[in-house]
Amino acid sequence: MTHHLNDARRVYGIDGTLCGPRLDGLIASCQRWNSAVEPNPKYARSGGYHEAAHVVVAGVQGIPLTEKGIHLDRWGNGIAHYLDRKPDGSVNVGTSAEREKTIIATASGWIAQNRVFPCPQSGAAQDIDQINALLTEMYPEGSPSWYNAKETLLCESRRLVELH
Repeated sequence: MTHHLNDARRVYGIDGTLCGPRLDGLIASCQRWNSAVEPNPKYARSGGYHEAAHVVVAGVQGIPLTEKGIHLDRWGNGIAHYLDRKPDGSVNVGTSAEREKTIIATASGWIAQNRVFPCPQSGAAQDIDQINALLTEMYPEGSPSWYNAKETLLCESRRLVELH
């Protein structure tokens, strides 16, 4: 997953709140290339929890994992390789088991990471973008159905993180 900034879009966080611009992501990107700045050792550990949660929750739901596994850098940036549903621009498809499972697995990363190392949601910006895009494919953005689905799926993600 490639991290990117998109300050012009409205972004809804894992908890459903409207997030502002993600300038902290830009600062972190600049720091990564500054050899004089050493990362906090907790970053890699918290990133490990984040990526491991994606894979565990995906596996529990029957989403196939890939041989590429999990990759992390010393800054805590990482990627978990599993066959998640990518947004394709569909609209109003209604309930979709594949999208719902991906949302649950995607949300689990920040939920697990935040339990170990409290962090801003901006660290999961790409995950939040994917969750919101998949929800928008199922229901009109901002509609009661969109919010109800998001809350239900995030509750299930929290439950699976707690359980596993």
